[in-house]
Amino acid sequence: MAEAGDDDAPSPQAEDFRVEPLNRSHARKAFDCGVDTLNRYLQTQARQDAKRYAAASFVAVHARTPERIVGYYTLAPTGIDLSDVPDETARTLPRYPIVPAILIGRLAVDRGFRSCGYGEALLMDAMDRALSKASEIGRASCRERV
Repeated sequence: MAEAGDDDAPSPQAEDFRVEPLNRSHARKAFDCGVDTLNRYLQTQARQDAKRYAAASFVAVHARTPERIVGYYTLAPTGIDLSDVPDETARTLPRYPIVPAILIGRLAVDRGFRSCGYGEALLMDAMDRALSKASEIGRASCRERV
């Protein structure tokens, strides 16, 4: 397995790096992020959750090795109790007891690709994907003052 900084573990570049929905062609059993629960989820549960519409898993791959999973994340619908939101933020949200949201449930990078920027790239992709789909599926939008 490649270690961070090896030629086999390049930094994510737009031309050879892509994130796509998990499918049967991806080598799930070869993925190892070092956390058993995250490995096991990808290897045994992710496709079942997708079939049940409980969560969608997205994997990072390289064009030259599209079957190898560099990292993954999951997105799932969720709700936030309005009473758990700070008052200043709650004033900008609909007055429903539960406000719809999109949850980034899991995010992991294979050990061989650590410290190469893939975690950040996956997080940015998850946020972009959630925001781009929000207008289609609905979610609360708030702008906090910093």
